[in-house]
Amino acid sequence: RFLYRLLRPNEDYDHGLRPKNFNSNTSIDDHVANGSCDFVESKYISCSKTRDGINKFASIIRKKQRSQLRYIIRIDKFKLDDDCKIYDLTEESVRTEHLHSERAKRHSLPFDEVLLSPSREIPVGCFTKVANVKDGAKIWNNDAL
Repeated sequence: RFLYRLLRPNEDYDHGLRPKNFNSNTSIDDHVANGSCDFVESKYISCSKTRDGINKFASIIRKKQRSQLRYIIRIDKFKLDDDCKIYDLTEESVRTEHLHSERAKRHSLPFDEVLLSPSREIPVGCFTKVANVKDGAKIWNNDAL
């Protein structure tokens, strides 16, 4: 039912969630292989299916961003718009269909990656802040445990 996302430094849990570019033609393979890079603007929003996966992902924040306070949000899939596409890359059939490069395959598995492809901004009511991340430490809210 829930997905987890580590917000980028320019994202805020008090505002809606949106991909870098709704109209992008970037493939799922390219997004997964290069998604955090500044030069990739895709229509996908990377999430994790598990807390373990998002904890692993939050542990590899770039060194220059580690001192910044970041947030993990929990997204309720039941509250997403019906036309929000969900690509669960933990499922082998979905990986086989969409991931072609070894780099993308290596990047998706450890983090239990799931992609959202919304047609519009995901409203604040679909997610809640559940953890803070700073200097490598993850502090989860008690109600999120």
